[in-house]
Amino acid sequence: MRIPVDPAASLRMAEIHVDIGGTIYTMPRRSAADWIEATWEQDGTYFAYVPGLLLVEDRETIGEALLRGELDPMVVREAAWDAIAVGTGVEWWWVGHRLLHTIAEAWTQVGAPLVGSGFQPEHQPIGALIGAVIGQIQQNLAAKEPAERQQIIAALCMPPTELPNYRQMMQVVGAATLADMGND
Repeated sequence: MRIPVDPAASLRMAEIHVDIGGTIYTMPRRSAADWIEATWEQDGTYFAYVPGLLLVEDRETIGEALLRGELDPMVVREAAWDAIAVGTGVEWWWVGHRLLHTIAEAWTQVGAPLVGSGFQPEHQPIGALIGAVIGQIQQNLAAKEPAERQQIIAALCMPPTELPNYRQMMQVVGAATLADMGND
């Protein structure tokens, strides 16, 4: 079993179209650096991604609609999940709850070594960063027993039944695997 990834997301930065309350908004091309910075600003609502990474006028329109109660926050959150999945090439729960936050929080162990080897987050799509990290995770998992490897991958790929705290989830399903990345 492998972690399912859409390789096209790693090839280039692309616009992402999201439907929010029947209106299509366009997220302009955003780099891996933009996504990581949004993750550092993330407060659990996912608004740092959508509307946060949309054009300024769209962010203002959506923010005002939310404040007036004309837009359900869950609709905006679901649009953010869609944008995360398209931008990264991985299901939103895998990236949103697990990988983006781990990369952002453990940047010196996870992202910095990639930058040191030539990865330029300000010029690369988030899918390329996610793909590189997933490749490293899979490489680290190769050293584990097959049953343990399958259990970890299955847990990582399983959609949540509720919206868990990502720190708790990382403790349960893969923190050790991601932590191994900085210890090679």
